[in-house]
Amino acid sequence: MMKQSKLNDRFSQSGLTMVEVIVAMTLLTVGVVFILSVMVSALQQREVSRERDIAKNAAVAKLEEIKAYTFSSIYTTYNQTYFNVSGLVKRTDKSDEGYSQVNNSNVNLLDVTVTIYWKSTTGKDEDMAMWTMVAPSSP
Repeated sequence: MMKQSKLNDRFSQSGLTMVEVIVAMTLLTVGVVFILSVMVSALQQREVSRERDIAKNAAVAKLEEIKAYTFSSIYTTYNQTYFNVSGLVKRTDKSDEGYSQVNNSNVNLLDVTVTIYWKSTTGKDEDMAMWTMVAPSSP
């Protein structure tokens, strides 16, 4: 009788079985891996956003530089010209990161396009174009 009582006491003790511990550890591991992947993705998106900000700021700065020139000299100075943009990784298929083009088909209005090219941290070839119209300043 005594043997049976000790055996029952042993099985009635509370605690976790090995299967429960393995399931809990698996769920915890899956949760941690998910959180880490979300964090890595957020960091990559932050870097891509930073690159786009650099490209946008460079394009705006170049457009402002072009608009500061006299109307008559914009075409000869800026049509089909390349320029460097600091802070971006250069693409292998482009000689420089920036390119400006001026369309003078309308003698009273210039169509100016600035395009920025770069290789993103994700490895993709990226580009961003901005354009403006420039008219001669009135006297």
